[in-house]
Amino acid sequence: MTLQTNKPVIPMDFPDPDVIRVSDVFYMITTTMHFFPGGEILRSYDLVHWEHAAFVFDHLDTPPTKRQLLEDGENIYGNGMWAGSLRYHNGTFYILFAANDTHRSYLYTASDISGPWQLHDIEGFYYDCSLFFDDDDRVYIVHGNTDVHLTEMEPDLSKPKSGGVERVILSDDKAQVDLGYEGSHLYKINNRYFLITIHWPKKSPNRRTEACFVTDDIHTGVFRGKDVFNDDMGFKNQGVAQGSIVDDTAGAWYAVLFQDRGALGRMPVLLPIHFDESGFPVFGINGLVPQSFNTVDNRPDHEYKPLVSSDDFNWSTDPAGKPLIPTHWEWNHLPDNDAWTIAKDAHTSNLILKNNHLAPNVIFAKNTLTQRTVFPRCSFEVTLDASQLHEGDHAGLVSLLSGYASIGVTKRSGDLLLEFSRRIPQDTSLNGMPEDHEPVQPAITRPLPGKSAQLKIDYSSGESDTSSYWMRFSPDDEWIHLADHNLVWKMDHFTGCRIGLFSFATKNTGGLAKFSDFIYADSVD
Repeated sequence: MTLQTNKPVIPMDFPDPDVIRVSDVFYMITTTMHFFPGGEILRSYDLVHWEHAAFVFDHLDTPPTKRQLLEDGENIYGNGMWAGSLRYHNGTFYILFAANDTHRSYLYTASDISGPWQLHDIEGFYYDCSLFFDDDDRVYIVHGNTDVHLTEMEPDLSKPKSGGVERVILSDDKAQVDLGYEGSHLYKINNRYFLITIHWPKKSPNRRTEACFVTDDIHTGVFRGKDVFNDDMGFKNQGVAQGSIVDDTAGAWYAVLFQDRGALGRMPVLLPIHFDESGFPVFGINGLVPQSFNTVDNRPDHEYKPLVSSDDFNWSTDPAGKPLIPTHWEWNHLPDNDAWTIAKDAHTSNLILKNNHLAPNVIFAKNTLTQRTVFPRCSFEVTLDASQLHEGDHAGLVSLLSGYASIGVTKRSGDLLLEFSRRIPQDTSLNGMPEDHEPVQPAITRPLPGKSAQLKIDYSSGESDTSSYWMRFSPDDEWIHLADHNLVWKMDHFTGCRIGLFSFATKNTGGLAKFSDFIYADSVD
C-alpha cells in the first residue's frame, strides 16, 4: 500500500518507538510513563495502521510506591516507564525498560504477545536501554546517555555476565551537543553490527538528529559512522529521530522514529531505508521523509480497532464481576480500584468515580481516566451527573498536562456551579512548571441549573496548540463557549496532553460523579 507522509504515521503520543517483526506481524512498544496499565504494545500488518495488542503491566512495584499512587503530595509525572525495548528470541518475547523514579530496570517475558507477562529480577539500572541477542545466543544491553555502553548479560539476563563484555562503544562531544547520544538500538544485518542513536548537535539547524555507527566486531571493534537523518518535515524545526529499524517480509527496511508535535505529544514517523554500495544505511529519500512510498500489507482485509474511541460505558466484566476497562483508556497513576465502578440502568451505563481521597487540585486527583488526544484536531464530550457531589468536590473533563485546564462542576456553599479552571504556564519553553501545583482562580463560574451538564473540549494544533471549552445543559441546547486555553508541552509531565475524566474532594470524602455518553470526534465542528 502507499503511505502519504504529510503527518506522523500515528498522530498521537507514542514516543520512543521500538518495532519488531515476528513472521508477518509488526509489534511496537512505546513510553507510557505515569499511565496505567502501562507498557502498551501496538500491532500492525503494514507498518501504517496500528491497533492495541497488549499492556505489559498493571503496576510496576509490589507494594506500589507513594509516588506511583499519588499519595502524600508525591507523583511520578515525567518518570515511570521509559523507552522500552521489545525483542523476540527463541520463542519468547522480551521487554526491558528503566524507571527514573525507582532507579530500577524492569524485565518482562511472555510466550505470547498478549501475555501473561512475567516480571524478572534484573541487576542494574540501564538508561534508555535496548536488548540485543547475537546469533550465538549471547545477550547484551546497549544503554546510556552521551557515553553509550555495551554490557554483556548472563543468559537469563539476571545480571551482567562475570568476565563478559563491558565497554563504552560510542561517546559524544559534550561541548558540541545540547543532548548527547541516547535512545540507542543495536542490530545485526549481513554479519555487521549497526548502532542507531540520536543526539542534538548545537550547530544549525540545532535539532534532534539520527545517527548510525557500524562495526564488524562488537567485542573489540570501533564503531564508525555519522549523522544519517536530519529532517523536520516542515514542522517547527522539530527533528524526526529516535526509534528503531525493521524489515518487512519482502526484505525492505524502514525506520520508525518519532517527532515532537507540540502539546499533543511525540508521534511515530515511518520512513524507508535502503543500503548504499558500502552497505551503510540511507534514511529517507534525499535526506527527507518522502511524500509517499509503498509498504507491504500482509493482511489487507484486516480491520484495525481504533486507538481512541467513544464509549457508552457498557463494559463487560471479568469472572469476579469487576468491569473490564477498554484498552483505549489508561489511568493517570495507579488507581484506587475501590473508588470506581460501572453502574447500569434501563437507559444508560455510567462510569462512577468515587471521591475516597482528598486532593488539592486535578493534578493530584486519583482515578483520572484518560485517552490520548489526536493531531491536528479532535474533540471530546461527556455527560456529567453531579447530583451526588459533596461540598468542595470537583468533577469534569480535563486537558491533562502541567499547564492544565478543566471544565466541570463544583459544589460550593451548597450550590452546584459550572466551573472552568486552569493553570497557566509562565512560558512556552520545555522547562517544567514550579512544584506549586495550585491553579489560578477559576476563570469562569456560573450557577448550574439542574444536576447535570454536557461538557466538551476541542483541540486544535497550528502555530500554537489551543483547547476550547464548551458546555450545554441538554442535547436540545446550543453549546456555550466558556473559554480558550493554550496548551504547552513541558518536561515535568513529559507526555502529550490527554483528555481526562476526573472527580476529587477537597473537604470531605464520600461524594461521587457519574459520567455517561463519552463521545470522541477526530475533527472540530
